[in-house]
Order: sequence, then structure tokens, then C-alpha cells
Amino acid sequence: VALLTACEIGLGPAVDTESPTVNITYPVAAAAIRGEFTLAGTWDDDRGVSRITVSVTNSNTSTTYGPYAATVDSKSKTWSVSLNQPDASAAGVNGWSFPDGKYEVSAIGYDGSNHSSGISSRAFEIDNTAPVFVISSPAVTDIKKAAQYGSVFNITGTIADDHSVASMTVSVFHADGSEVTGSPFTESDIATAGGTSVTIARYIKNGTDEVNTRYSE
Repeated sequence: VALLTACEIGLGPAVDTESPTVNITYPVAAAAIRGEFTLAGTWDDDRGVSRITVSVTNSNTSTTYGPYAATVDSKSKTWSVSLNQPDASAAGVNGWSFPDGKYEVSAIGYDGSNHSSGISSRAFEIDNTAPVFVISSPAVTDIKKAAQYGSVFNITGTIADDHSVASMTVSVFHADGSEVTGSPFTESDIATAGGTSVTIARYIKNGTDEVNTRYSE
């Protein structure tokens, strides 16, 4: 009589006891973002992650968007997800998914054993709204009734936005439609607290165009 016995030595399949880690690397903290952008980061785990989910909360209204499934790269141990996509529906704000405001994004990773990384978060701001500039001088808009000026004239108005304006460009044209030499004129880093009066001044000296730009709060 032959006796056959089998014996497994050891603990069998390895037990996964480690939780993954997830970090956000982009955008930088407190960034002001316009339009569609990519939220990205890194992850680490001894056995890899099965999924990473992202939720976005508007801090002003407490409205939460998502969760969104991130694309996970197992070789580079990175992840990314595209947010604030164009939205032409009535729910869209200025053509984008998220309205203006302050946001906090939360990312959570899971491994094959459903261990969670815990929440990795970052705060940023959405600014989809372009600044508004209202021209106060010259006040005439009809080229046939154009205001007359001497060697100096000012283009003056009020610019307003929730943030500082990186730059403002003013183009000046002759009556025949050709652009004036030296145009466009640009002013940079305009502070807009409470609204800002902006003056673009043009001088003609010895037949040569000279440009001087300035603004005052």
C-alpha cells in the first residue's frame, strides 16, 4: 500500500499589510488657475495601487465635485487627472465646469487589498473671469464724431478684478484703420484693490512717437 502525503511549508501567499502613500505635486499650493488644468502627483506602495480618486470641494459654497478617477502610471509611480473641463451647458460657469472661488482638492489611493492612503489635500483658487475695463475718456465711440486732442491725449478708465492684473494692452488706430506707431501700449502688474484708474498717455515730440504708460489707484 502506498501512502501519499502532501505538506505545504510556510505561510502561503504573502499578506499585504502596507498602505499606499499619495502626494499632490501640481498645481502648487494657493495657485490661481484659469480654465482646464491637470492635477498630478506621485504614489508609492510595495504592491502597487489599484486606483486613485480625486474630489474637489468649493470652500465658498461647500459644493463637492467628483469623485474623479485618476490615471495611474505604474512604472513612474505617478498619477494625473484633468479637471475643470470646458462646459457649454447651463451648469457651466464662463464656459468651464467649476465656478470662481477657493477650492480644496483631496486625493486618496487604494491598493489591491483595498488599503487606503488617507487623504492628501491641497488648496487653490479658480479664476475663470476676465478683468473688466471701462473706458471713461475719450467718451466718444463714433469715429465720425471723434474727440479732438493736441499733442497729448489720455486713454483713461477703471479696471476691476478679484486679483491683480498681470498686464493690460491698449491699441490705438488711425482713422484709416492702420495702427499707430508704438501701439499697442502695455501696463504690467496692475493692482486692482477697490478698482484702479489706468491712464495710457501718448506724446508726440519732434515728429517722433514717444510712449509713457502709468496707472494710479
